[in-house]
Amino acid sequence: MELMEALRNRRAVRDFKEEQIDRSTIEGLISAAILAPSSMNLQPWAFAAVPDRERIESYGARARAWLLENADDLGREARTLLERPGFSIFH
Repeated sequence: MELMEALRNRRAVRDFKEEQIDRSTIEGLISAAILAPSSMNLQPWAFAAVPDRERIESYGARARAWLLENADDLGREARTLLERPGFSIFH
């Protein structure tokens, strides 16, 4: 695939399956991500794989509550989105 074709046809997929991804696949993806170039080769990244749905939902609820309590400069659209019932910061 050519670069311009990839850019024109890119999309965000938010239709996920319920099945777990095996650990070796996750480790392979992280190993590949580590190979990405970084500014001045500083490699400032950190990765976390959280396969437990309840834990992800808990993190999302806590982050949402923190933002609503502490981020005064969120902007009207962001605050409205965060206040919407059932909204999750993790799609």
